[in-house]
Amino acid sequence: MPNNLRKPNHEPQWDETESDLGEPNGRWQTEHAKRAKYAVAVQSVSAIGRRPKDWIKRDLLAGSSGDDRRNWFVRKVLKNKPSFLVQDRDRILPGQLTTVQEARAFDYMSRHQLFGLVESLSQDSAEWKAAAAAAVCPTSLYQTRNLIPCEFGFVRKNQVCRNKTVCPHCYARSMTDQFDVASQSVKDDPPEFIALFSRSCPVDLNHGDQFNEHRRCMRQELIDLAKSAGGVGGIWSQQVGPELRSDSRLFGDELRFSEREVLELRVAVVAVIPTTRQSLKRLNEFPSRRKLVENLTEIDVQRFDAKRSLRSFFLRGRDLGTSPNKLQENSHGLFYWPPASICSPDQWVSRYYLMCNQPAARRWGSWSKQNSNKDSIDQTAEKSTTPTQQQRRRTLLRSAKPILTGLGFPQNTLPGRVKLRELLSEAGIVASVRDVRWLLEHLS
Repeated sequence: MPNNLRKPNHEPQWDETESDLGEPNGRWQTEHAKRAKYAVAVQSVSAIGRRPKDWIKRDLLAGSSGDDRRNWFVRKVLKNKPSFLVQDRDRILPGQLTTVQEARAFDYMSRHQLFGLVESLSQDSAEWKAAAAAAVCPTSLYQTRNLIPCEFGFVRKNQVCRNKTVCPHCYARSMTDQFDVASQSVKDDPPEFIALFSRSCPVDLNHGDQFNEHRRCMRQELIDLAKSAGGVGGIWSQQVGPELRSDSRLFGDELRFSEREVLELRVAVVAVIPTTRQSLKRLNEFPSRRKLVENLTEIDVQRFDAKRSLRSFFLRGRDLGTSPNKLQENSHGLFYWPPASICSPDQWVSRYYLMCNQPAARRWGSWSKQNSNKDSIDQTAEKSTTPTQQQRRRTLLRSAKPILTGLGFPQNTLPGRVKLRELLSEAGIVASVRDVRWLLEHLS
């Protein structure tokens, strides 16, 4: 995310009579729908982005959302072609218009829900702040230089919320980094085969212990299964979203949801199978697919193709629909943003608390020791500018090292500013808000 984001220099205009779903002359338009339209339209398109990482983000969010049959209202917005989808049309090339409209339709429905939650949740609560920050987080689906004006004083300077649990754009940015790690790994050591294993189960909204137990068991079982198939390393991921058969109804052009008591937990594992005799022997002895399907495990094992396999297994991009390497059993790739915009408020809050301290993806096996993108705490101290600052920051980092190591850094994510300052204070370390902010920025 660029650091040169600035306030918008234009005021977007759209048809005020359009409903929440973009229908002309609609009778109902909620206040949070107006705010969502403004947030989408105010972000001017500086470039569509043709790099692989740009397409990965669009495949992961807009592409999978449009292909998900539950997201019928995203397709409804595209069909109605509301005016806010085509802001800055003079800056968009004709061949890019469809891509920008799909990106803005996904962005709109996501912010529509988040602004609605901001209005309904208890103000200053943790979930309220998370929803508010994500609602004004800049888009990742195309390049923009505009901030989204907001009244939230706690929002970061560049407005990137960095909350992968709530914000689809921060999730996409993080998963793109993981994809880069995987690309480099298979480039350095191309495998013979690549495999994807996934499993899903329902989770009760009010039983966090049950969720943690299911998550740990499913992840370990899938990794063991991948090892039994000859896998030596890879990446695992976990997502929580509404059930496949969740109900949604439209009342007076305003989307409402029936109350559901469960969410769906999905755990997936990608494994690389090298050309060693032992790995290929294990793959040949792998149990039959029928036996594994009975255990509700979806499995895809294919010969590795440097041009298509990795992106298909990680994202299942829509442009790979005719590829010979498309997934046969898995309905989604390793990285998948669940349709959180169709969650009821209770589901959304429960999902937030279930996943707020959980990693979205993590490397395992031989990959866990490769391509670390985290500097050690001692190395980070050398990034200071003056000797005085260097010494002061080195002292702060040395003091914080045992605390962060106890929290599992760098394998686990860092705590927030308030939590880290409390931990430092409990250890007798006096650190200002600016000190804690600097510490997190240099370790993230």
